[in-house]
Amino acid sequence: MLYASFSLAQTGNSRVDGLNTSYVKLAYQDVIDDAKLLLRKRNSLNEEEQKEVYTKLAYSLFNTNDYKQAEVYFQNLLSFIQDDREDIDILLKYAQVLAGNGKSTLASEIWNRYSDAIEDNERAKDFAALLKNTDPLTRNGGSFETNYLGINTRLSEFSPVRYNGGLVFVSNRANNSPIKRVFAWDDSPFLDLFFLEDESQIKTSSYSSSISSSTYNKPATKKTIGSDDDTRQAANDAPALGFKARSGFFNKPNISSDRLSKNLNSIYHEGPCQFFNDDNSVIFTRNGIKELSYEASDEINRVHLYLAEKEEDDWTNLTAFPFNSGEYSTGHPAFMKSEAALFFVSDMPGGFGGTDIYFSKYEEGRWFEPENAGSIVNSPGNEMFPYVDENNILYFSSNGHPGLGGLDIFSIPISSHALPSGKVRNLGAPLNSSYDDFGVLTDGDLA
Repeated sequence: MLYASFSLAQTGNSRVDGLNTSYVKLAYQDVIDDAKLLLRKRNSLNEEEQKEVYTKLAYSLFNTNDYKQAEVYFQNLLSFIQDDREDIDILLKYAQVLAGNGKSTLASEIWNRYSDAIEDNERAKDFAALLKNTDPLTRNGGSFETNYLGINTRLSEFSPVRYNGGLVFVSNRANNSPIKRVFAWDDSPFLDLFFLEDESQIKTSSYSSSISSSTYNKPATKKTIGSDDDTRQAANDAPALGFKARSGFFNKPNISSDRLSKNLNSIYHEGPCQFFNDDNSVIFTRNGIKELSYEASDEINRVHLYLAEKEEDDWTNLTAFPFNSGEYSTGHPAFMKSEAALFFVSDMPGGFGGTDIYFSKYEEGRWFEPENAGSIVNSPGNEMFPYVDENNILYFSSNGHPGLGGLDIFSIPISSHALPSGKVRNLGAPLNSSYDDFGVLTDGDLA
């Protein structure tokens, strides 16, 4: 799976152990509801049982990106820690939650505590130092203008790519069907691919907002205008994705767009895609269905990469990426401009962390064995959402390189052979914030 997990103890209390079934199934909303009920009668639970309930609740809130509530329960968990070395992942998640909530100073302190627990980890020290002084990443925030686009709704819109003069993007906005299918991760709608036919509409239908660098030093107690549901596991980067519906500025988009294709969109998740071969081919992320699914030992329907060919006005000949597997996920495709190599994300064995970025050479329709992009790009955390611009700059999101909180967007040059070189660069505010930032699309002028 594409996220860090923790060991689930068996306590001997069937009510507490029952939470494990929902957690393993990734039904985090069920865990949250049941754990809160158990904590109403916490006096009937012994100390071990209370710690287990708080842990499952805090992690479920973390995985559904409800950092405001998660902070409360991670803080409660600190009272149960007797040896930091035995609960280092709790410290790690708590530090990430605090950073995501804009509490940089306290996050820095917990990162230092985490570093001490794992014997002076240099990466943790880098996080602590940056969060103690975020000025290097925020000082230029006032030099940019940001715009809330007319394609946005109160739900999720992300990972745009150019196609046939327009934009294809991912959204979990509701459809018009009387049957509403929701995702057990947090009772949210599934993702589909949408198509905006004319990209120029974006420039004439947007809401402008100037952002100063001071914005990024304030506690992020709630989201503001233009908020959405992007989460830690967004955009098909995991076997199942978390989205929690919240009120936002846009109830409906003021620019209309349609689902891309019934042959590409399914009853489950479709996520980031990439068009190639003069827009006559597409590779996209989705859950396996029927003959294009994979058996997994844990029975989880992970996301994988699939390809299709354009035929007249629709997409046909769906095939699977040859390096898919039921035991790990593949997703988030991004071709180099030359189309000589495809970057993608996977949690396949042998990586550096939760999810890593890989690339597969592509020559005359043949895919070559994937190669890990290496330790310059990949970290002990999660790297995802790669994008390569016309200047061979690789952009990606990560929570494993020091940043402002959540996923930050980074860049690094790559060679014509797809090999990263030089140093990873954090793009800073306002492209990055204490929230999750990902799914970049550029005109080649960012780096």
